[in-house]
Amino acid sequence: MINSQGIPSTPAEGTTAGDADSAALIEREMTTTLLKSDLSDIGASFADAALDELPLPVFSALRKLYKGAKTVAQYFFCKKLLRLLAEIADVPPEVRSRRLEEALPSQDDKEKFGEHITLVLERLNDVGKATLMGRAAHAFLSGKINLEQLRSINFAIEAVNPRLLPVLERMVDSGHWTSESDMQSLNACGLLSLVLDLDMDQMDALDLNSSVSSSTPFVKSVRVTYQINEFTILFRNVCLPK
Repeated sequence: MINSQGIPSTPAEGTTAGDADSAALIEREMTTTLLKSDLSDIGASFADAALDELPLPVFSALRKLYKGAKTVAQYFFCKKLLRLLAEIADVPPEVRSRRLEEALPSQDDKEKFGEHITLVLERLNDVGKATLMGRAAHAFLSGKINLEQLRSINFAIEAVNPRLLPVLERMVDSGHWTSESDMQSLNACGLLSLVLDLDMDQMDALDLNSSVSSSTPFVKSVRVTYQINEFTILFRNVCLPK
């Protein structure tokens, strides 16, 4: 491959130019699969032996990259991908195609979208999170959320500890608050807002130029609280439907 300076580029250690081309193909075919493929046969079954044997563009690209035996990471990527696709299988191809053409008018937009889905899906540390990504994709393809909301939700899914998902549900639904450490973790994912409650006081001061006493406010104490925000509600409704 040739870089922008006309110098042959060197593939990263452990990869080849062919691997890089195959990876780029996966990102393109990810968009193609989401855009127009018939997903009606996927359902909710996860036949382990056939995870990468489905006749879909993205799985064909994955087979080219694997070149035979898969690693554990590659196996779980296929499993996560299948879970995501199962969630959008009931959205007709023509609806998906029309929505993506509206939201992603250029080929570059489509490739970046495929790249985003591929990269986040690959980084997920829990297979169950792929189901949440699928629900977010379903909401996007159905026109219920926009592209930026989809991206924000996906990044939150990647970051959140799965243990905290039922905790978040209880907080939103019944106002049942949890421990400080759990709230800190949810805040780090953008799923709670941090609010500083300042206890102000007045301090008398002497203006040396006028010899007039004045009162200057100062912070006496700071109390940290957490609040549910609009994104919390959006995440709850999209990813954790009742």
